[in-house]
Parts: sequence; C-alpha cells; structure tokens
Amino acid sequence: MINSEQLKNKELNEYEYSNKSIHLHSSPINITLCTTYKCNMKCIFCLGRGEDPDFSYDIYKNIFDKKLNLVLKKATDICFTGWGEFLLWPGIENFLDYLNKEFPHTNKILTTNGAALSDNLIYKMIESFYTIQISLHTSQPLIHRLLTQSNSFEQILRQLDKLVFLRNQRGSQSQLWVALIFLATSLNIENLPAFVDFAGSHGANHVICNYLTVFKPEQLGLSCFFLPSTTNQKFDEAQIIAQKYNIRLNLPPRFGVKNVIEERNICQDPWKAITIDALGNIHTCCFTSKPIGNLNTDDFESIWNSEEYKELRSYLIEGRLHERCKNCYKFSPVNINDIRSHITFRNSIEKNDIFEILALEKQLP
Repeated sequence: MINSEQLKNKELNEYEYSNKSIHLHSSPINITLCTTYKCNMKCIFCLGRGEDPDFSYDIYKNIFDKKLNLVLKKATDICFTGWGEFLLWPGIENFLDYLNKEFPHTNKILTTNGAALSDNLIYKMIESFYTIQISLHTSQPLIHRLLTQSNSFEQILRQLDKLVFLRNQRGSQSQLWVALIFLATSLNIENLPAFVDFAGSHGANHVICNYLTVFKPEQLGLSCFFLPSTTNQKFDEAQIIAQKYNIRLNLPPRFGVKNVIEERNICQDPWKAITIDALGNIHTCCFTSKPIGNLNTDDFESIWNSEEYKELRSYLIEGRLHERCKNCYKFSPVNINDIRSHITFRNSIEKNDIFEILALEKQLP
C-alpha cells in the first residue's frame, strides 16, 4: 500500500495527464533505473550491453540516490533492469535489504532471466512489495535452450514454483506479483497460448508479451512482422486462455490494426515515466535512444520541465509526430504495420544496414 506522499503525487500526476498539462508539478510515478551486470545467458535476440558500466553501490548512491532521492520516494513503481542479469551482482542481497527498508511502500520491479533467483533472494522478496518479471519466453525447454543458449529451464522452473509456493503461504499478507515475459519471435510465437497456460498453471499473475526488436541484420528472420496472420491468431488464442486463469495478459498491437490516434490513447510516458541509465542520462521512455538530459549537468526539475520535454508533451496532445516518437506504436498503433517499428533505435550503423537490406530509406544517426 502506497503512503500518503506517494498517493498525493500519483493523484496530481493523473490530474495533470488527464488535463493535458505541459508544465508538471508532479514527478513521474514509474521510474526505471538501469542496473546492468554480466549475464549468464547468450540470448540470440540480445543487442549486448555496449558501454553500460556494471551496476554498483557507487552508481546508486552517487547518481540515483543523490540526484533523485525525493523523486524516487514519491514514485509508486521503481524498476531495476538493464543489459545482463542484475541478480548476479554480488551486492544484491544487501541491496534488497536496503530497498525493503527505504522503500517499503513502493512496488520494486526486478527483471531477471530467473536462473539467478536463489532461495535467499526469494525470502527477501516475499518480505516486501515486489514484482518479479521473469524473462522465460517459452514453456518448452528445447525452445528455451535455442533462444537463450543455456540449459537452465528446469532450474528456473523450480525456483518459480518455490517463489509462488512461498508467496501463497503468506496468503493475504503477500505483496509479491509474479510476471512471466514472452518476447515474441518467429521461433516461439506458436508457443504463446501454451505459455499463457503454463503461466496460469504455475501460479503467475501476469504474462507480458512484446515483439522482438531487431538489433542486427541477421535477426530479421526472427521478427513476427513476417508472420502477421499466425501472430494475430496466437494472440487471440492466448487471450482466451488468460481469461480461463484470470491472469493479466499484456499484448502489443495486432498486425493490420487501423486505429487512428485518439485522445484517450495519448502516450502516458512523458507524464508518468522516466528511464535513467548508469551514466546519469534521462530518457523519456525505453524506446528512444537520445537522452533528454543528464543528471550530472542538470537537476531533475530543470530536465523534467525543460523546453524539449514540454514540446514533446505538446506534440502528443496535438497529435503531431515528434522526432522521438517516430515509428513508435505507442504514438500510433498503426506503426506496428511498418517494419521500422520493429527495428532498433540504438545503433544507427546497424539500423541503416538493416534498412539497406529491406530497401528502405536510411535514417540519420
């Protein structure tokens, strides 16, 4: 249960979004902190960590805590994610103790591939308010091995079952939410309905499905963009199974969607969410690559209500395309029908190589 300060900020944030405010007095309620660490898998759809440094206490204290403490305290959800496997960080157990003490009323979202989900970590998570997002992608061990280049499916399943068992033991006292992530590719899309059934039968609360983002030319064949009918059919089947278990299912737009931009569909991210990386860069969402500011040179308030941020909010309200939102389906669902919405926003060199293969016009960096 959120505290009074969080509730006040959340209500103000919702009011400002609903009333199309450009200058905000509320702070974002959903904050993503990039907590990159080495990985124990070699997923075939991974871009790689690039120049992101390993997460550390120094990064947390000197950037996230020092420059965002008040903002973090007012958020309802803080997500810890990044390239690699955050739970492998040697300081993770002590860090969870810190989070449990400092953010008892905040939903702490941890994204993991599940292989590092130890008993000690599970016990700490069930003591507080957490969402555990396990990137599993399939209900089949062989497909999991193909996608992740690892042999850890059975180990992950054991820890998932233990997590759910201990959560259920606590009954109404439990504040743990279990979500399974399914990155839809040409190799696993037909498994989606079975995956939702798997999630429901193993006690998960939520299935989150997203399309693969193509980072490299050789990943083009993995995109569901080239399997629109199959993808739509599996989405429909998955929804029926989710209703059977009464679990939440998040799906991206179906192919062929013809929705126009409507007032109620204005992307909420520039009002409700931010992403901060370990270098202090603030991003307006997890899709755009260009930072909108840096905490090492500017304070949060001056970035949050900067001219560019206000311009972005204004563009969304007016239905105008901002450069940051180009090809994004959150700006307009019809963009899902354009291959550009399935291609990376990060590496311009790779992106232009992909565009050349597809005979598309190159984009500037």
